Amino acid sequence: MTFVSFYFLVFLIALAVAYFVVPARGRWVVLLAGSLLFYAKAGLSFLPFMIGAALLTYLGARKISDIHEDAAVRMASASFRDEKKAIRAAEKRSASRIMWVTILLVLACLFYTKFAKRIAALIAAAAGAEDPALMVIIPLGISYYTFSTVGYVLDVYWKRYKAETNFFRYLLYVCYFPHILQGPIARYDKLGVQFREPHYFDYKRVCFGAQLMLWGFFKKLVIADRFAPFVSNVLKDYQKASGSLLFFTMVIYAIQIYADFSGCVDMARGMSQIFGIEIDKNFAQPYFAVSVEDFWRRWHITLGAWFRDYLNMPVAVSGGVKKLSRSMRKKFGPRAGQNTTTICALIAVWIATGAWHGTGWNYMLWALWQGGIIALSVLMKPVYPKMLKVLHFDPDSPEFHVFRILRTFLLCGIVPRTIVKAPSIAAAGVIFRKMLTHPGLGAFKATVLHYGLGKMEFLIGFAAVFLLFFTSVLKERGWNIREHLAGRNIVFRWAVYLFLFFLVILFGKYGPGYNASSFIYMDF
Repeated sequence: MTFVSFYFLVFLIALAVAYFVVPARGRWVVLLAGSLLFYAKAGLSFLPFMIGAALLTYLGARKISDIHEDAAVRMASASFRDEKKAIRAAEKRSASRIMWVTILLVLACLFYTKFAKRIAALIAAAAGAEDPALMVIIPLGISYYTFSTVGYVLDVYWKRYKAETNFFRYLLYVCYFPHILQGPIARYDKLGVQFREPHYFDYKRVCFGAQLMLWGFFKKLVIADRFAPFVSNVLKDYQKASGSLLFFTMVIYAIQIYADFSGCVDMARGMSQIFGIEIDKNFAQPYFAVSVEDFWRRWHITLGAWFRDYLNMPVAVSGGVKKLSRSMRKKFGPRAGQNTTTICALIAVWIATGAWHGTGWNYMLWALWQGGIIALSVLMKPVYPKMLKVLHFDPDSPEFHVFRILRTFLLCGIVPRTIVKAPSIAAAGVIFRKMLTHPGLGAFKATVLHYGLGKMEFLIGFAAVFLLFFTSVLKERGWNIREHLAGRNIVFRWAVYLFLFFLVILFGKYGPGYNASSFIYMDF
């Protein structure tokens, strides 16, 4: 039951009615029941994994919180500095032990579901045997709820807030259905605390939520699912396709994956807003980024923020990295020490990011490309102003700004996506070689309409992309489009709503005989 199915719409309407009918203090129970039903519909075998992860992290965080509270009481009654020091040391030792056991057990489950088959295949290959027929259940949303629960345990360990005492409220935070498919990755202090607040029916808020959902449907059904068959068909035939057709296909894929992923998140944020629950924004016009680092501040924002807070910073302040940084500072100067800290943290983050996205070597190569460019930009930062001055480039000119956007789109939207979308790393090499040495513009014109999309389908798709681009420009310039529409008269407002609604109805890919492609980021 995905967000784009008819049954889900029936489920959502029924849940919303039940939610606003029951008393305000019991509405979180309705959301919990609906979330468990939604998750069970995806697969009953998934439930033990999710509930088990929730129970483990709930108990671990409760124990850590109890250790902190006990230490605080003992500290209050302690009189001597040595006694207080001993209490703090014992607190850190006990809490750290619980924290590591809890997190490693949760991550072990994620590691098993992601890597068990690949490890078994590698062992079999080394032994000269056939690949074992290993059956591994991969629970829906395991990457997302694992990161949410690990972040929660670490926040409690770092005393950012106390542990939740009601397991079922915590379970709702873990399994809340709008964000379970593709995120955003939730923080307890932003999402979980909202389940304690009363949420009443608000017409404007419900309209805003429905608008955002409709915009998500437009992205998914009119753009992403329209282009999906074309991209798949061309890449299956990559050996015969011309370089220009392959480049064009990867541009289309960059649009497709953005429309797919951000469309799902828009639906999630919209339906959650109907219930009065705000979940984090996950995109900020990423294809207007001017650097790779800027791109990752705009794309999958909650994943980047998670790695920054729970991996980048702990690695940067770890004893080993500090020692290495001091050594480099003594030998090569302050900047070398600072760069050492930054690059060590980048290595850890991008290895983890590659593993999170996929288990193949192509994902490690993808991570090496992205992280390598960011590391290079860190090292070259003092040189850039001198280079621009020598080349007589004005860094503040509109032309240079456009150049940086196009360069970043190539570095983030084309090259790394080709690495992971191609059938294999060798196929990616062939595709790159064709793009650079065999463009074949004549072959492009002759074959582009032979891969599942006719001229009219392309025109509809490009018109939809233009509308997406236009709204993105307005957002980039600071417009709040929904607030702007809300301030217009009712005739204009509803004309816009109906226009978008009929765009989805008339040009969306759905209905009998059509299988809406699953959300791309559900595979990660």
